[in-house]
Amino acid sequence: GRPILAIASKGGELDRLITHHGVGFTVQTGQALAESITTLKRLDDLRVSMGAKSRKLCEEHFERRVVTKKYKEILEVQSPSSSSN
Repeated sequence: GRPILAIASKGGELDRLITHHGVGFTVQTGQALAESITTLKRLDDLRVSMGAKSRKLCEEHFERRVVTKKYKEILEVQSPSSSSN
């Protein structure tokens, strides 16, 4: 896995996701992005840790199999049961 670096609004949904799970950095400027890249290059343990957390997050919540299952569950709840006809 790789750490996530995003240029996004502080307090926005993407920022909350990245911050809550400790998978990378959210920045607002190009300078801050460059500093984040430098930090990750310099701190191997942080880079590896964020990368592992990022991979785990993606596998548990965003992998195709997981997303398909979630959509199926939503559609089943939203559609009327065929037994009620």
